[in-house]
Amino acid sequence: MKKPFARGHAHIISTWFGSVEYEDRSVRISVVAAIKATSGGEDVVEMADVIENVVCTNLHVAILLKSGEIRVRRADDVGNVPKVVDLKKQGQKILVANDHEIYAVIGSEIYRIWVDAHGESRPKRAIRFPPRTARIVAADGGHEHTVYLDEHGNVYTMGTGTRGELGIGSNVYEAGTPALVDLLAGIRVTKVVCGGWHTTVLTADGDAYTWGWNRYGQCGSDKAPILHLPEPIDPQDDLGSESDRIDDVAASEYSTRFTVKPDEDGDETTEFVLGSDRVPINDFGEQE
Repeated sequence: MKKPFARGHAHIISTWFGSVEYEDRSVRISVVAAIKATSGGEDVVEMADVIENVVCTNLHVAILLKSGEIRVRRADDVGNVPKVVDLKKQGQKILVANDHEIYAVIGSEIYRIWVDAHGESRPKRAIRFPPRTARIVAADGGHEHTVYLDEHGNVYTMGTGTRGELGIGSNVYEAGTPALVDLLAGIRVTKVVCGGWHTTVLTADGDAYTWGWNRYGQCGSDKAPILHLPEPIDPQDDLGSESDRIDDVAASEYSTRFTVKPDEDGDETTEFVLGSDRVPINDFGEQE
């Protein structure tokens, strides 16, 4: 699962093939798992502009520069400069990826720009949000789904939902276009994050909702193995927190992290984790 975290000024993304670290204008791509018949290795790519964001599939690395330029390269294509992806579309861009596809979001339109199995998408047709969708301001991706947040706090999901990760009902297993998460309508969401097959959101009122695959308790204990619709997290019952407000959320493969400020005026924070990324490789295997 590819999730970034900061170390100093650098951002590090753990990936299926290894890791990607980026800071300022440099991207360090480390391949520890052979993607094809080559050994692993490390490569540093210097960009012409400051890096805004980096996302990864299982095979490719996509880089968004401050200028709005997007570049993509196979992770193990050592020594080669990432290829420019020309959208021929102006506007502030957001990059998001699942395990196999890379998307660029501009305004309230999504463009599938890269697919692992086929390379660059041609032509790049717009995937449209439902009518009256506001500008998209944030996005995140899991293994097979992506989630989007518009400037009014509405949440949309797209992709495969066999484990409930879309949050739009038990009878919907795939959404080829973004679908509004109706149960959150009227609630102003401020942050969206994805684990492997689960989704978590944070609201302006300090509430959190989770849904999707819950086999390891990443969506809350004493809940169903799959949550097809958003369910609230109770800070006291689910987390053991004395506060009734949640200040931040993050997600990884099989876990969800909640940050709480015991004192709203102070700088101290307490973190609570649901689920665990140290799970068996299979039902009979050893711990990872």
